[in-house]
Amino acid sequence: MGQTIDIDSNGRKNEDGSALEYFDSAAIGEALRNFIMSAKGDYLYQPTTGGITDSSLFKVMTPEATEMLSFKIRNAITNNFDPYVSLKTIDITSDAENRLLQIDIIYYTEKQEVKNTTIYVAADFDYEIKIYIDIEYVGQNLYNFCVAKKTDMNVEILKLDTNDNIWKWGIYAFVNLTTEDEYFDEILLICNG
Repeated sequence: MGQTIDIDSNGRKNEDGSALEYFDSAAIGEALRNFIMSAKGDYLYQPTTGGITDSSLFKVMTPEATEMLSFKIRNAITNNFDPYVSLKTIDITSDAENRLLQIDIIYYTEKQEVKNTTIYVAADFDYEIKIYIDIEYVGQNLYNFCVAKKTDMNVEILKLDTNDNIWKWGIYAFVNLTTEDEYFDEILLICNG
């Protein structure tokens, strides 16, 4: 196994004017940080490589988007740095006040040393957290509820939220409604008609 060497990507120099170099695990850490922060097109002969954190720049960082970013980073590191880097954990911490994501990557080097690198990425956190009112009615009681509320809800439609498998109508979550409900068709017609 040879020595791994990387030159500082920010152009920093030693006191004698020579380029700052990193060796072995420090070189891997520098390469990993540069790869994660790169943009698509940064690699001359591989124009589609990079851009992992670019995907978060103009997206609202909901918890689902943060999890997807973590998956993309994990996948990119596994595909591009194996066997030099074996991931231990990736932690993404949201700092909504400063509009940043702090990405902490903890990994094992080829020599089984535990190392970490921290990356900060600009992000958008302007997403609305909806709070629903749970409606436990079923059958005719739910139908009567929908009839009574229809005038207040004329622009809302009843739709299935596939994340939690609950039918939602505006601010109301029909927690016990299923398609097997004897009044399901009538409820759907009232809410969406």
